[in-house]
Amino acid sequence: MNYQGLARKWRPQLFEEIVGQSHVVKTLKNAISLDRIGQAYLFAGPRGTGKTSTARILAKALNCAKGETSSPCNQCSNCLEIIRGESPDVLEIDGASNRGIDEIRQLREKIEFAPLKARHKIYIIDEIHMLTREAFNALLKTLEEPPSHVIFIFATTAPEKIPQTILSRCQRFDFRKILLSDILNRLNQIVKKEDIKVTREALHLIAEGAENSMRDAEKILDQLISYTDGTVSEEDVTDILGMVEKKYLFEFTRNLAKRDGLANVNLANYLMRRGKSPEHLIRGWQRLFRDLIMLKMGMEVEQLESLFFSSSELLKEQTSWFGPAELIYYLEALSRAEQAIRFSSQPEIHLELLMIQLVSSDPLSNRLKEKEPELLEIYEAIKKLERKLRVSASAISFPEKTVIPRENMAELSEKKGALTEGDFSQRWAGFIRRVSERKKTVGTILAQAKILEINDSGSIILGLEQEFQRNILKKPENQSLLQQVVKEFFEPGFSFVYHLLRREKDIKKPEKGRNQHIRLRKIVTQTIDLFDGEIVKG
Repeated sequence: MNYQGLARKWRPQLFEEIVGQSHVVKTLKNAISLDRIGQAYLFAGPRGTGKTSTARILAKALNCAKGETSSPCNQCSNCLEIIRGESPDVLEIDGASNRGIDEIRQLREKIEFAPLKARHKIYIIDEIHMLTREAFNALLKTLEEPPSHVIFIFATTAPEKIPQTILSRCQRFDFRKILLSDILNRLNQIVKKEDIKVTREALHLIAEGAENSMRDAEKILDQLISYTDGTVSEEDVTDILGMVEKKYLFEFTRNLAKRDGLANVNLANYLMRRGKSPEHLIRGWQRLFRDLIMLKMGMEVEQLESLFFSSSELLKEQTSWFGPAELIYYLEALSRAEQAIRFSSQPEIHLELLMIQLVSSDPLSNRLKEKEPELLEIYEAIKKLERKLRVSASAISFPEKTVIPRENMAELSEKKGALTEGDFSQRWAGFIRRVSERKKTVGTILAQAKILEINDSGSIILGLEQEFQRNILKKPENQSLLQQVVKEFFEPGFSFVYHLLRREKDIKKPEKGRNQHIRLRKIVTQTIDLFDGEIVKG
């Protein structure tokens, strides 16, 4: 039972070993050298960024037997006692469990006593924001006129919860989130010294999974050493953390380029069954889109601070599939989905809905709606004309609008009493609403479908834009759902027939270098040739 975890074993013991906080280290070392030591410090910042470690190093620097120094010896009795947490003159207090006024009153009574061995009596209070209002008031009286031998070091992850009267009496140091590159450098030092076998990709995933916390990165590495018998691999890290391997993230993007939403729904469900986290899936895909955007803007692959740089050729290929507006739209959609998933009791449903929305929406249309509403009208008109040309070429004559023929309405009226077109629209809206309550994915597809015809046999012909939409609706469980719900709104025997509004084959591989701008220009040119027209300014 003498095993010491990596986070504790590799805890910084000198200012130079603090990772990613050079601005704090430089100021404290200069203050010691210039003999400008304050009586109250506040270390604020995210967890695992070195606040408590810095407080201990500062305590050693001020109480080292060789004198106040920015480089404590770590060998004298004072330094060793502080390292072991046994110093009678350096007291660490947990603000979460000692938050009441009685505890602070006891602290005030002991403060008056001089240090037993060291030069300074140092109180390190962690998570000080957890103190009660009465406790803060009692502490304030001590901070106003502290004994000369006492130094307070407060640490917190929530400085906004500390009263201004306390903050104004402290020198505040804000600890930053640790950069991915700094965490990687430290992890490389550890694995070399400890002779740990780990792949480059696995180490990168550990750093990403730690979310800017050095302590968390060390704990994850410690856990993985126990999990694996040999070399720590990328798959080991994803299994432990619930993260998604980059090969699947690339596959999601490939399916998106092909507008194959069903493939992404199936892939997401497969990963969820394997225990992958929806949040990690979204975050991993966000990082990939971020890299694609950076490459689109001209950044070199070697400059990317991410795991994907090791697949440079695939990155460049996927970058060519999208325009900047598309990539930005997808990244924003993922951010919105992340918020929904975080607070949902059924994150899998939101994930499925996201996969469908990404292939069903038009990124350029959405961007134009926000930025250039006048251009949006032109764009929508061109899209409408493109659909007409496509349908004409395929010899398919579906009506453009949702039209219910009068003779079919009359047929329905005989079956279900006086059913007007307005009545049907209300029932259809209610039907979609009820389906959405049972299964949002199916409801979304029905809402996007066009009613092409209601025939004499009581079946409704729905026009769908994508093959994957038809495949989802024709799944046995979804067919069963529709048959159950339709009975609430229509006569028995009311059935569904699905037609695709376009007969093109699925895109096997997007053309490189083609963006929405070029596509629009090509459509305009074809339209002008078709009608022997010309572009005029209004």
